[in-house]
Formats: sequence, C-alpha cells, structure tokens
Amino acid sequence: MTSIHKTQEEIILHLNQLTGHSYLLEKCGRPKIPKLFIKILQLMLTSIQEKPQRIISYCVSTALLRMGIVVHEQVSLEDEKDVDVFQKKQLSILAGDYYSSLFYKTLAHHNEIEGMQVLSRTASQICEANMQHHIDGTFDPFKQEDWTGHQLLTALADFFHVHKQVEWCSLLSYYLHLDHHRTPKMGRAAFLKCMESIEPESVQSVLYQMLLDKEAIH
Repeated sequence: MTSIHKTQEEIILHLNQLTGHSYLLEKCGRPKIPKLFIKILQLMLTSIQEKPQRIISYCVSTALLRMGIVVHEQVSLEDEKDVDVFQKKQLSILAGDYYSSLFYKTLAHHNEIEGMQVLSRTASQICEANMQHHIDGTFDPFKQEDWTGHQLLTALADFFHVHKQVEWCSLLSYYLHLDHHRTPKMGRAAFLKCMESIEPESVQSVLYQMLLDKEAIH
C-alpha cells in the first residue's frame, strides 16, 4: 500500500470518527462522505508536495464543510405536519450545523485561520447560489454537486498556489460524471491528456488507476 493510499484511509477513518455521533447516526443515518472529492483534493495537495499532516487537515475539514452544505441542501422547504418527519428535518439541520462546526474546529486546532477564512467565504457563495436556485426552481442536485466541488477545489488551489487548478477541476468533474453514470463533458482522449499533464508520476499513476477502476465498474 502506498503512502497516498494510507493517507486516504487515515482521512476517511478520521471523518468516520468525527461524524459518528450516536444520536445523529440513530436518527439520521451515517452521512455520505465525499470520497471522490477527498481523493482529488488529497492528490492535488500531494502534487505540490504539501506536508502530509496539512493535507489531512484540509481534506478532513473541507469534507466536513461540504457534508454540512449537502445536508442543508437536502432539507425540504415544505411545512411538515407529521411530527416524526418534522423532528427528522430539524435534526438534519442541526447535523449540517454540527458538521460545519467541526470544520471550524479542525482548522482552528491547526491554526489554519487564513484557510478557514477562504473556505468560509466560498461556502457562503455556494449557499447563496443554492438558495437562488431553490427560489428560481432550478436546483439540480448533480449540477450543484459538480459546481460545489469546483468552487471548493478552485478556492483551495488559489490558496495553495496550485497552477493547474483548471486541470484538477476537469479531473474531478470527469470522475464525478462516471460515478453518476453520465457522459463526461470531456472526451476520454482529452481527459488522458489532461491527466498526463499532472506531476509527479506517483500522483498520475493513482489517477490512472482510479480511471481504470471506474471504467471497469461502469
């Protein structure tokens, strides 16, 4: 097992521990961890040789932020007359707030105040766009997931001075389309060219294996 895969496992384990609140698990179920987004973010930060502990901190915290956003997106705006449904709705809102608070706590613990500010601004912009889509009746879960991933990845690419942010966003979108059984906007040849521009070779190798695994499934 490579160091990249060990780090991925450590990130997922940490997220499971942080979000494993027994009451929320009982009432709302285990939250969906954005594993694809985490992998791409981890590989992007690995490509610029960022310190492993900092990679883990940002992958965990950004995943928590995204999970909080997703939970809030899924809460119905309709009035609920059924008491059980209403309580579950309220708990979902609290769960989203809880994940967001863990985002702040994780970055504050590592004194990543500037990164916290960058991600907080981005999250605010994402939530404003989500609300407008709901108001206009144009909200599309898949398009929003794709766009949200781009916004967060771009913000962190700027923060960490990653020069190939367009390429990383394209990689994320391509894999996301495959996961949702949709035809990617980018052709496979163009995708391979994009992937081959990523360095170092160890990161490129993981990206290629991800492609093979997803194509084998789909």
